[in-house]
Amino acid sequence: RWGLGGSLGSVGHPELCMRPCLFQASGTCANGASCDFCHLEHVDTPVKIGKRQRERLLAMPRLRALSIALQALRQKMLALVGASPPCWQAYSKLCGAC
Repeated sequence: RWGLGGSLGSVGHPELCMRPCLFQASGTCANGASCDFCHLEHVDTPVKIGKRQRERLLAMPRLRALSIALQALRQKMLALVGASPPCWQAYSKLCGAC
């Protein structure tokens, strides 16, 4: 769903939006519609890469880090029902760069 209320961070909800707004969950977000975090309900909070994982990826050789990122991207695309052919074409181009 695109732009169905919420906030700026809600665009692309639920697959592509920002992580949920912690203040909105408690009803105290002062930023309202201009908030950079999602104000719509999330059944499952998306997994975000943490500081330690980022540091480990940055320390890896680039091709290894890219391989890991492509595996995660593929899993995400498979989870999206009806991922469009242009998405798969872009994915194939990225894989060809490895």
